[in-house]
Amino acid sequence: MSVNEERDLLIQQGLSRRVEVLGRYWSCPEPRCPRHDPTSSPFVLLPLANGSRLVCDQHNLEMVDMGPRPRVAQLKVMQNDRERHRFTVTQDEPLIVGRSPGPTDLSPFLDETARRGVSRAHLRFDLDSNWLMVTDLSLNGTVLILRDGTRLDLHRATHSFTVGDRARIHPSLEIIRSGRRYPLELSAHRRTPRRWSSEPPGSTASFWNPP
Repeated sequence: MSVNEERDLLIQQGLSRRVEVLGRYWSCPEPRCPRHDPTSSPFVLLPLANGSRLVCDQHNLEMVDMGPRPRVAQLKVMQNDRERHRFTVTQDEPLIVGRSPGPTDLSPFLDETARRGVSRAHLRFDLDSNWLMVTDLSLNGTVLILRDGTRLDLHRATHSFTVGDRARIHPSLEIIRSGRRYPLELSAHRRTPRRWSSEPPGSTASFWNPP
């Protein structure tokens, strides 16, 4: 999903000027509604803005604020300027990227020569309530290219990481931050989903992680 597609969905739900809504869980009072338990739903289903009210667009019931949703930031692996993979960083859950086996393994995007310059734990990303930070953990360092073109030699150091910045691990491999406000992936620590349906309701603007 692109930034433009996300914007269109937010406009559809009347939330384009109420982005603070995205930082909270919203529950429909109807127990059988997919929105009733937003912390375990397999889909991220947004409320509908109806004037000053936030309602369920399936039952037209006023949504209940269930509290803050952990912040998430989406990272994209770019190989020769082409997107190859995405990672999600969740608030207060550091993410380490490198050659270690697992979902953040960069090995598939590195040839034998490039692998020698990439550490098993190369970069760590930390997200708090305000900032996404990147820390170099590697032996060879990382070139951090800021959105204004400034180049920094990030070697065992930490710096903020915002939209437009690039962490260059290898001349052909960079990590950038997605410009989307509401990343597609759900938080990794969510409970096992309780499903009412195999598909989200058709009228819902949903941020769904397809298989």
